[in-house]
Amino acid sequence: MEPDNRGKKWSKVEETELLQHIENNISIDEIANLHKRTISGIRCRINDIAYNMYLSNGNIDEIKEITDKRLCSI
Repeated sequence: MEPDNRGKKWSKVEETELLQHIENNISIDEIANLHKRTISGIRCRINDIAYNMYLSNGNIDEIKEITDKRLCSI
């Protein structure tokens, strides 16, 4: 059975919640369940966030701090 939100556009609220879940060290599996998305969908969104931060002249260390811990613990 496919998750309910698979393929749906991410809202700013949902993206903020995703970052809060990462900050709280919630597992990627649990994040996927909470957002009703696939694990690969969560990973892709984290990559998108990191890329958008980079394009906005984000500090690479800040980008890594926010996104890497979940990407590296897969």
